[in-house]
Amino acid sequence: MKQNQWMNTDSNSFFKRRRAGAVVVALALALSALVWREQSISVVAAADPIDATAVAAAIEKLPVVGTVLLTAAHPDDENNALLAYLARGLHLRTAYLSATRGDGGQNLLGTEQYEALGILRTEELIAARKMDGAEQYFAQAYDFGFSKSADETLEKWDRNGVLGDYVRTIRRLRPDVIISRFTGTPSDGHGHHQSSGILTKEAFRAAADPARFPEQDAEGLKPWQATRLLLNRGGGGGRGGAGDGFTITLGGFSPLYGQQFGDLGMEARSNHRSQGMGGARRASTYTTSFTLVDHVGAQAPKELFDGIDLTLGRFTKMSGGNALIAARVAEIEKTIQQASAAMSPFAPEKALPPLAQGLGLLRQLRQQLELPNMTADMKEHALFLLAQKERDFEDAITLAGGVYYDALASAGELVPGSTFTVTVSGAVRARDLIQAGIPQLHAPRGWKIEPATSGTPGGTPAGAGNSNGRIEASFKVTVPADAPASQPYWLVLPRRKDSFNVAPAPGMGDAADPALLSVRLPLSVTVGAGGAGGDGGQNRLNAESHKNVGYGYTDRIYGERENPLAVVPAIGVWLEPGVSVFPVGVKTTRMVRVRARSNVEGAQTAVIRLQLPAGWTSVPAQHPVSWKEKNEELSVRFEVSPPASAITGVSETVPFTAVAESGGQKFSTGYMVIDYPHVETRHLFQPAAGKLLRLNVKVAPGLKIGYIMGSGDDVATGMQQLGVNVTLLGPEEVSYGNLQQYNVIVTGIRAFEVRQDLATSSARLDEYVKNGGSLIVQYSRPGGIALPWAPLAMSMGSAPRVSVEEAPVEMLVPTHPLFNFPNKITAADFSGWVQERGTYFMDSWAPEFTPLLASNDPSEPPQKGGMLVAPYGKGLYAYTGYVWFRQLPAGNPGAYRIVANLISLGKVPVR
Repeated sequence: MKQNQWMNTDSNSFFKRRRAGAVVVALALALSALVWREQSISVVAAADPIDATAVAAAIEKLPVVGTVLLTAAHPDDENNALLAYLARGLHLRTAYLSATRGDGGQNLLGTEQYEALGILRTEELIAARKMDGAEQYFAQAYDFGFSKSADETLEKWDRNGVLGDYVRTIRRLRPDVIISRFTGTPSDGHGHHQSSGILTKEAFRAAADPARFPEQDAEGLKPWQATRLLLNRGGGGGRGGAGDGFTITLGGFSPLYGQQFGDLGMEARSNHRSQGMGGARRASTYTTSFTLVDHVGAQAPKELFDGIDLTLGRFTKMSGGNALIAARVAEIEKTIQQASAAMSPFAPEKALPPLAQGLGLLRQLRQQLELPNMTADMKEHALFLLAQKERDFEDAITLAGGVYYDALASAGELVPGSTFTVTVSGAVRARDLIQAGIPQLHAPRGWKIEPATSGTPGGTPAGAGNSNGRIEASFKVTVPADAPASQPYWLVLPRRKDSFNVAPAPGMGDAADPALLSVRLPLSVTVGAGGAGGDGGQNRLNAESHKNVGYGYTDRIYGERENPLAVVPAIGVWLEPGVSVFPVGVKTTRMVRVRARSNVEGAQTAVIRLQLPAGWTSVPAQHPVSWKEKNEELSVRFEVSPPASAITGVSETVPFTAVAESGGQKFSTGYMVIDYPHVETRHLFQPAAGKLLRLNVKVAPGLKIGYIMGSGDDVATGMQQLGVNVTLLGPEEVSYGNLQQYNVIVTGIRAFEVRQDLATSSARLDEYVKNGGSLIVQYSRPGGIALPWAPLAMSMGSAPRVSVEEAPVEMLVPTHPLFNFPNKITAADFSGWVQERGTYFMDSWAPEFTPLLASNDPSEPPQKGGMLVAPYGKGLYAYTGYVWFRQLPAGNPGAYRIVANLISLGKVPVR
């Protein structure tokens, strides 16, 4: 049988010919920003852009059948240039599987840490995928911080559980090719990286073994064997590692997108803003390299898709070369060619008739696949691929026909028991070829949906007889009184060790929860004259479009924005600070602030109180409060006093909560709104709970501290809890203020990385220390605005760190004031640490520095560069890489005592 131009098992030749055939259309698209000339219909702007590039890309995707899965450990580990090339250039279904959500990393943007940081980095990955065109998935592993060994990582993660996550994603996506970013050996560095490489190798075979993870069969997941596993090392911009088996060029310049696919990938990568991953385009061609790790079959493949049919001809092969199937595939390919030839940036609707005909033929192919002599597994997989291709056709039809609509709610934060409206508004521009049916609103079980206007269900729809092409409907929606808050699904239950506790479900592994509400819009499409797949006499077929319901608003700075809907409590409650320290032996009270926000319409009253342990008291005992309107927020203060009884040992920690009572209900939950311009807004719900810490701790009297905040931390708040006078120093104070008024100046984490004023203030800091000030510098990574300033030479070199939080710590100079004034520090003060000991230690330093602490991970030499002090002039300089920014918010007693001594050095004549 003669092959048509779409059918070729040599995938590289296939893609070269197909791109050449589309170059005329692509060049026209690059030269024109016009989409439709129709100006008579006023349409509300949709959240997702519809332009000629999107239409052409959707048509280009139709003849391609194939899936690639890339695996790694964290957000930012992916090769964005490769993803863009595979998804946007080759139009393959492409996905990135990250073992973690990056919860344990650092944050260059704000104060989010741990789970909150994981949400932010998840959203950054989603934003990157929207640009490079790939899909995003996750295993349920928690990023517990830097790890130096795979053994530690896999023990903490629960190796078998995370392996099951990898297998689940493979079985769900059924990739032809799996690409790992890591080798699974110590050369990968980070223990998470090593573990991702190990798990990918094991999952490649385990996913095909029905005896492994048989419980996934209940989720509808069948065993799947990918054809090959490849290793792709190197940077996120596409560079591969040396000595790899073969190298490919990532597509060169794309007229369709007006740039190289590698540049598109770098643009996507720049969404990793919390990690400072902004990158620039480069004039050179992007390449990347691969090494074969494992494969099926006797002959080892020598290219990325060697021997894999990525065309619709795959269905013919799966049918054993059945002539009827081959003929039908040829007909479908012909309609795609016709749609590509008819496509115009000025009239994309001209591609509609052949697209509709192709969809009808594809549906006939589904029926014909029941006829050939195919195994049950082969037939099931063919139908799996056909379902994906049917969605691709419907997407192309929707775009080419200008089906353009919004689905917006009247409120973004929804309260249980409340009622709001959803408005669907838009138009079908190619109204002679597509007609929209009645929009259907879908909501979770228990939500009540009613028409908001009289007439047909759902309001006033653009039905089959609607000649002006309008899409209009409105709904009244009532939230159930017991609707749960919109907590991200992986955070609903407490973690098991260092893996998220998620019950197996169809969406397990998704980047985010599905939208609360979505709209299904039925479409009736005209099929080309005499074409197949219509309904007989009328030559029409049915399709559908889907859109999530969001909340649209106008931001004064960023303009039109749209956020996902979220269920929030009627009253949000926050307790600040999270840790209150009460030095033993001092008659001390601490002020606790409770913030409360009304999320219901109209006036509301409540009583706020603290739920304290026995013996603790607050003044007042309760606060009556009232709100006049929705979104009003107020705060009340309580003066908390500890019991008179003595404590046993150095410290005593007890929990407490804040509660607002209103209408017979108790509210004790607040939420962090994670909102940045480059990502969608998300909520992290947290109990209004804190810790009361009674502690044997002292600080030198009369301390006055200036704190230079970096990328965001709570160390200044922790110092205030010790009763110290702390002033935050802005750029004006650092550059021109009277620094000598402060006994101690402390720079926050990554301050030199993000503070431009510090890059030009070395002379000011030099003068401050020379004249008797004490400067304490917390870690700041290399590669930012400036390196940490020091009056004497020091270097991070390889930036040593101690990742094991239980690692022993040695006091190198036991007589030093750091360990004796005003608190006697012992080994017990280093117990109970969270996540790690320290990061970004110094590797070398001038002899004038005295290292005070030594610690190391197992099988490594002692690291002494985490606490360095040196006299300078009349003052003192100290550098510390120990992670006080994690310990103080966690309420670690020993960390408070050591920090109290550290800042008290400003009152000690250490020379």
